[in-house]
Amino acid sequence: MIKKVTLGFFLTLLSTLGVYAQVITAKPALPTATDAVTITFDASKGSAGLKDYTGDVYAHTGVITDKSLNSHDWKYVKADWNKNIPACKLTSLGNNLWQLKIGPSIRAYYGVPSGEKILKLAFVFRSSDGSKTGRNADGSDIFYNVYQAGITSIQITLPTNNPDIVNLNDTVVVQGNSSN
Repeated sequence: MIKKVTLGFFLTLLSTLGVYAQVITAKPALPTATDAVTITFDASKGSAGLKDYTGDVYAHTGVITDKSLNSHDWKYVKADWNKNIPACKLTSLGNNLWQLKIGPSIRAYYGVPSGEKILKLAFVFRSSDGSKTGRNADGSDIFYNVYQAGITSIQITLPTNNPDIVNLNDTVVVQGNSSN
C-alpha cells in the first residue's frame, strides 16, 4: 500500500511541477534573488541553433518580475539585442557547454529594486552578430525559476518526461532538488 501511495504522490508531483528540458541548468539549482548563480547552457539541446558554434556567445537576458504583464514582458534586460557586453558573455566549457556567471546576486546583476519580486530568469543565447540563437526546442525563450527565500521549494529533474503508463512493480527513477 505504501508503494502505491508513494508512487501516486510522485506522479502527482511530476504532473504539477514544471521540468526543464535541460537546455540550461543552474547552480545552485534553486536560486533566490540574493544568490549568485551559474547558468550552464547546453547548445546541443533545445533549438540547437548554436550547436558546434565556436565563436563568442552572449546571453540576451532579463527577468520576469511581479511587475511583468506576461512572459514576453522582460524587465531589466542587460543589453539590447545587438550589443555585446562583457557581463553577458558566456565562457566555453567545450562539448557545446557554455557558462554564464550571474552575481554578486541575481538582484544586483539585473539591477532589480528591493521591492520587486523576481520570478524567473529569461534567456535567449546568441552568436555575437545575433545570426544564430539558442532557444527552447519550440523556438521559445528560455526561463528559469527564481525561488523565494524561506519557502521550501522542490524541483524534479528526473524523469524529464511524465511517464505515460507505470505498472505495479515498475521502477521509476525520481531525482530532484530541494531548498531544505
